[in-house]
Amino acid sequence: MNAEDLLCEGIWTKFAADSGQGGIYDYIAGELHEEETPQGVAKPYVIYWVVTHEGTWMFDEDFEEFILQFNCYAASRDAALIMKDKLTNLYKYTSKPTVAGYAVVEFNRTMSNPLKTEDFHMIAIQYEVLLQKN
Repeated sequence: MNAEDLLCEGIWTKFAADSGQGGIYDYIAGELHEEETPQGVAKPYVIYWVVTHEGTWMFDEDFEEFILQFNCYAASRDAALIMKDKLTNLYKYTSKPTVAGYAVVEFNRTMSNPLKTEDFHMIAIQYEVLLQKN
């Protein structure tokens, strides 16, 4: 598997381990999806994907650098804010996901933007991720 696939696997594994803890997994009934949702999924749900990915180096070290985005979709503003709080509590700097074969050097939330339409409320949350091959 490549670094991007391993990162997404680590995101899912950490999310699934949250089951039964009263966190984001339980709040959205396990509805975390990579890139798109299956047709007919009811709100609330979260879609995540890698926005950008590039290899980089510093001195003599190789790194994989990512921008990762989570979009939290809900029927109300309050529900979207609860999802944001639960998601950012799960994926925070002090509680990084595990990525097989890599050290997670950075996992920093860089932005959080709300959006309201007639049909839903959404909050986009981005993280900057830096992985170093073990």
